[in-house]
Amino acid sequence: YTVALTVTDDDGASDTTSASVTVTEPPGGTTMHGADLDGVAVSSGRRWTAVVTVSVVDSVSAPVLGATVSGIWKDGTTDVCTTGASGACSVEIGNLRRKSITFTVNSITHASLTYDPGSNTDADGDSNGTVITVARP
Repeated sequence: YTVALTVTDDDGASDTTSASVTVTEPPGGTTMHGADLDGVAVSSGRRWTAVVTVSVVDSVSAPVLGATVSGIWKDGTTDVCTTGASGACSVEIGNLRRKSITFTVNSITHASLTYDPGSNTDADGDSNGTVITVARP
């Protein structure tokens, strides 16, 4: 970009100067996505608890602090968590009897980043970055 500045003093004299300005993207990305969903099943007798950890990164793969993850369990229960410094947070549902339960990420919000659900991924392959199924232990 080129910026032009004209300055006029109290006597009416003026001068103009221009300068080139380069705008760069701030450190980190401008979008974010789900980078990993991991599920753990914890037995408690005949019942069990499912815990899902969601990892959120920005477009340059840096962990995102303060992202709010909203999702829904297969039984219709909604859940929300907020990522910490590691970019991860966990949701859980207990007192389960069924053989498995699925958790689906519906949205991820952040004060300065935009959610890009099309970029959701899961390197270890136990989910698609949006949906994970946790099996009873």
